[in-house]
Formats: sequence, structure tokens, C-alpha cells
Amino acid sequence: MMQQFPRDFGWIEVICGSMYSGKTEELIRTLKRALYGKQQVQVFKPQIDNRYDELTVVSHSQLKIDATAVQRAHQILQELAPGTKVVGIDEVQFWHGDGARGAGAGLARAAPDLRRALPELPGETV
Repeated sequence: MMQQFPRDFGWIEVICGSMYSGKTEELIRTLKRALYGKQQVQVFKPQIDNRYDELTVVSHSQLKIDATAVQRAHQILQELAPGTKVVGIDEVQFWHGDGARGAGAGLARAAPDLRRALPELPGETV
């Protein structure tokens, strides 16, 4: 497999928009594309977001992907498995007490050490 970027290169994508604009649907679509490409993916959601399912991210159009529910943003780093190349985080604004603002979903991609790529999550020092 040819690598397009240097080994220590990673990036964060933010999917933002108004309510019902398809943010979660785009997140799921992108994560499924990464899974199809045989990348190791982990998905996280706030534990408080149990509107459709407690352990699944679900879009309004009923697209679904399994997720780990965490109570606080810093727990994402604790749950991160070695070798994970893509991290999806839905409903970031639900961690408003942790300093997150606005509505959206996020992706961190292809960093050899995602703990370095995500040194600080919303409002929390890791």
C-alpha cells in the first residue's frame, strides 16, 4: 500500500452546519468509507446522547455505525486502541461543560499516534 503522507502527518476534519443539515450522515458516510478502505476506525459519542441508541451513532435518515459512549471528552484518549487510524466523534456540543461550542461532528485521521494529534480535547487537559 502506497502511503500518500509522511508517517507523522495527521489532520482533523470538522463537519459543521445547522440542525438537520446532515452532519451525522456525512460523518457516518466518511467513516464507512474509511472502513471499506481497511483503516482501523473508532467512533465515539457522548453518553448523554441516547436519542436513537446508546451504543450507535444514528443519523436522522437512520444511517448507523457502532460507537463507544463516553461521559467526558478526555475518555476518548483512554479508550483509543493502538493502531487506530481514524477517530469519529459525533455531537461534540454535548460536552458543553467541557468547553465545546457549536454543533458538529469531527474526524481525526491517519496520525501514527492520535494522542499526539489530539493533545487536548474540548476544555480538558489530557
